[in-house]
Amino acid sequence: MLWRLAVYLVLGAEPSSAGNGSDDLNALLTSRITHTDLQPLLAGCPIPGGLTTQKMLDLPTNISHSITESEVRKVFWGYVAIFSGELKLSVLIRCRKWCLFCLLLLSCFPRNRNSVNKSSLKKNPEAAPFIEDQDLKTLLETRKTEAAFEDYRKAISKIKNPTSEKIKAEIPRSTILYAGKHIFNYALPNANGTLPQFYLAEAMTAWPELVGPAFKNVGLFENPDDPGFPIGFPKSHSNNPFAGVIPGGNRSVATCAMCHLGRTDDGRFVYGLPNSHIRPGRLALILSYPIWILDQRANDPEKWDPRLISKFTALKKQAQEKGALFAKFSVDLTLVPRQIPLTHSISGLLRLPGLGVGDQRDMLSEQVGAAPTFFVALGTTESLTLAMPSLWGIESYPKKPYDLDKTRISSFIPAPDLETHMAESLYMAAGGNREYTGIEWQVPLAEFIRTFRAPKNSRQPNEALYQQGEILFKKHCQGCHDNNQGGSGKMFSAETMGLLKKFNNPFFDSFQPSGEFSRQNSEVMKQMMKEAHPSYNYSAFKGVRPRRLKGAWALQYMTTAGGLRGLSHALCLNGMTRSETSPTRDESDSVHLDLCTKYDQSQRNALSEFLTFWN
Repeated sequence: MLWRLAVYLVLGAEPSSAGNGSDDLNALLTSRITHTDLQPLLAGCPIPGGLTTQKMLDLPTNISHSITESEVRKVFWGYVAIFSGELKLSVLIRCRKWCLFCLLLLSCFPRNRNSVNKSSLKKNPEAAPFIEDQDLKTLLETRKTEAAFEDYRKAISKIKNPTSEKIKAEIPRSTILYAGKHIFNYALPNANGTLPQFYLAEAMTAWPELVGPAFKNVGLFENPDDPGFPIGFPKSHSNNPFAGVIPGGNRSVATCAMCHLGRTDDGRFVYGLPNSHIRPGRLALILSYPIWILDQRANDPEKWDPRLISKFTALKKQAQEKGALFAKFSVDLTLVPRQIPLTHSISGLLRLPGLGVGDQRDMLSEQVGAAPTFFVALGTTESLTLAMPSLWGIESYPKKPYDLDKTRISSFIPAPDLETHMAESLYMAAGGNREYTGIEWQVPLAEFIRTFRAPKNSRQPNEALYQQGEILFKKHCQGCHDNNQGGSGKMFSAETMGLLKKFNNPFFDSFQPSGEFSRQNSEVMKQMMKEAHPSYNYSAFKGVRPRRLKGAWALQYMTTAGGLRGLSHALCLNGMTRSETSPTRDESDSVHLDLCTKYDQSQRNALSEFLTFWN
């Protein structure tokens, strides 16, 4: 109703269907606006952003179902861009009513469209969030998690000196779990590392083959509760005051769900299952384009890899041809003399990360699933290919003194417990912001992850084959894969596992940072570890931990470096074979080669059946 009033205020007259000269406000607010009413607004004014007159006429009472706030913002800022870019005062004057209409329209959008009954979780304190479903919208439960997160924030503010024990005792478990799910999906409200929403939106249309709608061609899933954008790019408040004035707002560019919400072959979305479709190198390339375009030395082969310069130059040309605003109105900083330290000033103002040689190398990668994982944030001078692990059944080892055999929750994660790793993850997801790394934010995220379970295969098992496989597993495999998830707290040498020697050491102890940004992040995370566990020496624990085998049937990349492309590849079944007998590259397929050489096909079929249905 308010948007009808906006037309009234701008035009200085009632909509034509409200009655001939009637001053009845109720009639005004419930009447239908016609093209005749909008004509004075639209006369002589192009409509930026693809917003049509017909779309305006078809607006229902609930404005958010037909037109989004971001669309209206794009129209308004489109005129600002026309005015500032072309310096045509006449355009702004001619379209002043349309601009004013957009501003009034923006004020009509409700501030909290996802509000739900916030007492619903309190009535059922044992409610648990969904962890798998065929329908992504059902699985995300965005409205419920958003409400729980707000409840949790209010509750945690009342707890003095919070500890894990206090939090779990004073806040309903359902609230903790749903708040943790919200953090997993949408990260936290404030971040240092954000990108303007308009850049991400226009990247999809400027580079359709590279990016695609909702970053589909990068391997991301569209968020049904945030149409047009993928899971992993939530709206966020930037801690950078300069970024706060950018039209359209900002978005974070990494959440847990981006990488750790996957899809099985039978179409189920599952929390904790790696998203095996992601192209990390391509994603880093797109997110780093603004850093390159704002560099006076963008074409300098001594600073930028010539292959990357060629890629970025092609992207720039394509964006200009597509009419992308970020390309159309950008200034070529390479024309500015280097004696004027403009790049340094811009990087400091926008807090842009410096990219090292290793970061640039990783951006050239087109690998899928198993690929350079820590690009930019923890980039390394030496190439490092990692496959994302499953997240179900993670064990923590918080007891002191630490057992030297059981003190890293993963091969490359030095943390001895899930909570400490959550602090590291929250720091990285927020672009280097420690504001939300305390125990009050670690607990809900860690507790939600502890609810993850390996997905069950939907077909019926062959019981005889399963039992045969179980006997083989217990006899030949359980000595190493000795816990109830098929993993182990034990460490084994990389050479024994069939990996390159460099995989023996934990991440912080084995690789040098690629650039200044990754060096700073590494130092901060080492300090966080020291604060949480003063006597913990992760450098003392060398080797590789076997990954968990429950749910292995759903994984498309197995082992630390992802050299085995699923269970059939690991067991040389269904026509799949191994090509290497010893490791020559990160993602070598020589890992556990004895699975193919030591067992005959009937035994391998039995092991496959057991591992497919072991839950």
